Amino acid sequence: MISDEAKAKYLKDGGNHCPYCGSDEIDSGNIRYGDELWMLVRCERCEKLWKDLYKLSGVEEYHADEEE
Repeated sequence: MISDEAKAKYLKDGGNHCPYCGSDEIDSGNIRYGDELWMLVRCERCEKLWKDLYKLSGVEEYHADEEE
């Protein structure tokens, strides 16, 4: 189980390390969707798995001539 403290640190640091062992050797898959958007992430060092959850945080205008 990921502690609330480890979750908070993971989010504060932008999800760039394992919330279990702190390693930056993590690998993720494709974003999946259903009732929520999520991505499976795995630590190469401790081999733990977790899901990164995504929420809509804003909206902005897009123009077709903009670089993607």
